[in-house]
Amino acid sequence: MTRQKHISTAALVVALLALVASLGGGSYAAQLLTGKDIKNGSITGKDIKKNSLKGKQVKDKSLTGADLKDGSVAAGDLAPGTLVSTAKSVRVGATAAATEDAARAAAPEQVLFTDGPLTVYGKCYTDTSGPTTYATTYIKTTANRSVYAGGNDTLEGGAIADYLNTDTPEIDRELEDASAGANDADYWRSILTAHAPDGTAIAGTVAVGAKNGTLAGGDGPYGAGDACVFAGDFSTN
Repeated sequence: MTRQKHISTAALVVALLALVASLGGGSYAAQLLTGKDIKNGSITGKDIKKNSLKGKQVKDKSLTGADLKDGSVAAGDLAPGTLVSTAKSVRVGATAAATEDAARAAAPEQVLFTDGPLTVYGKCYTDTSGPTTYATTYIKTTANRSVYAGGNDTLEGGAIADYLNTDTPEIDRELEDASAGANDADYWRSILTAHAPDGTAIAGTVAVGAKNGTLAGGDGPYGAGDACVFAGDFSTN
């Protein structure tokens, strides 16, 4: 009788342990396991139940383009207003100087678009000796041996000297320009393409407008005084 009682007690203990494990073991294990216990790259999409992960379980800004399969995200997967247009329009007053070169050098850069090492910007300046107001767009790079093609480009991308480099003079990096004499206006548009050594590629349209003085038909989008308008719409690879 004593031996049978001992066996029954042992069986009961095992049964109780099994019950406790089934009721709380998973929860207990979940409390013990953290991200530090999981080897990087050991869990793949196959290990995660479909639709089990929600947006709130992903840390904000923790995912980048490199984490997404190419072509896996379409416009319909994004909430309205998520996509931001690269189109930009800028109106700016002209910087004046006694010569064209001095006015251009003093004019601040109005950035229209930046992607990787490539930046497109405009300058608005007035040569008071004319007087003439100029609106000019340029491209610059932080990576040597880039190439581009625009309305006013003088670089062909052949010989080393023709590359778009970090030390290429600004006057050789023009995309498009407009010039307006006294109480007049001028407006132009051109196509731009550019490639950098890291694979960055941009394509788009740039438009420039210059106004000097006062227009008989009204100053329109230029506003009062010597002023310029710049516009650009770009896409990237």
